[in-house]
This record gives sequence, structure tokens and C-alpha cells, in this order.
Amino acid sequence: MPQSSFIRATLTLAISVAGNAAALSQQAFASPSAGSASTPASQPAAPDEITLERLMADPEWMGARPQDPYWADDGRSFYWHRKIRGVERRELIESDLDGHVLRVLDEDAGDADDPGGDYSRDYAWKVYARNGDVFLKQIATGRVQQLTRTVAAESAPRFLVGDERIQFRRGSDLFIRDLKTGLEYQPAELRFEKDPAEKKDEADFLREQQERLFDVLR
Repeated sequence: MPQSSFIRATLTLAISVAGNAAALSQQAFASPSAGSASTPASQPAAPDEITLERLMADPEWMGARPQDPYWADDGRSFYWHRKIRGVERRELIESDLDGHVLRVLDEDAGDADDPGGDYSRDYAWKVYARNGDVFLKQIATGRVQQLTRTVAAESAPRFLVGDERIQFRRGSDLFIRDLKTGLEYQPAELRFEKDPAEKKDEADFLREQQERLFDVLR
């Protein structure tokens, strides 16, 4: 994806938001029109009137600032978040490279591209984790295949050398899955336990101490 396209899309988005903020600011600082009576300082502002105090007290009057942008998987559009006015919730927006909004989604929309994951070497496939399961996506067609469906939380999937296998974590354990055969296996089991040899050495030490004690008693 050319860097100029990304810069153009980002600048377009920033200019759009800045334009909204500038329009509100002009309304806030505009002087009364000729012939209209000036509002006394002690008179409260109308409920819908935009004042400097209201702008400073509520940042939402400045417009919704774009948050957490990321590329779509095919590089033809990008996603970004925007806070919904009046509630503590965000919406997910997909825009084209010219900054035009393509669709507005719920923040947890399942049909939106995922910001994380790992790509195959030829960028034909993407593997990622969502809601504790692992998914495989074909970039050209958009087809998604769910690879795991367990009660355990799977995370951090990555392609291995050759792109025919992936690795991921299930809890704290590491697993490998063969994408051709579907075989899933655990290459090693890590246990945080004491060394068995260390226990044996401790037992030998106690045995030697007992033998010495018996020699003294004799």
C-alpha cells in the first residue's frame, strides 16, 4: 500500500474533524449581527446556544476525535473508532482512502476486520484471535474459517516457517496446528515444579545424617 495513500486518507480525516471544530468555534466567537440587541453578561445562555464556556466544559462540542485507526486486511480501506455523543460507548467506522465513510458499525461488530493477528509470508492468509478462539482468513476472498471452539481462552496465533502450521496459546500452554491436516498437538508441556533430582539429593542428605547419628550412638 503506497504511503501517500495512507497520508492522504489520514489528512482527509483530520481536516474533516478540524473543519467541524472550526465551524463550532466560529459560531462561538461570532459577534452579534448588526441591529440585534447584545445579550447582557448576567443573562443565561439559551439551551442550544454554543458559548465559549460550553465548549471548554464539554469536549464533545469540539467534535468526535478519531481513535485507534487501523488498516483493513485488503488495504483498500481503514477502520477507526468514534465516541458516541452522550454515552460512554464507541462506534466503529470504515472509510475509504479518500476519507469517505463506507459504513458505521457497532464497536464489537463481528464482520469487521480484526486489528490484530499475523499474516502469511505472501499476505494471502491472516490468522487472528477473537473472543478467545482462533480464526483463519483468506485475504482475497474474505472467507473466514474458525479453527478452535473451546471454553479455554486462545490467544497470540502466529504462522510458523512455511506457513503450513500455526502456533497459539491456550491459557499458558503452547499448541501447534497443521493447517493442511487439522492435526493439533502440544510440542511441550511446561510445569513449574521442583527438580526431581533436587528432591533426591535432599533425601540422600537426610539419609547420610541419620547414618552419622547412628555411628555416634554406637
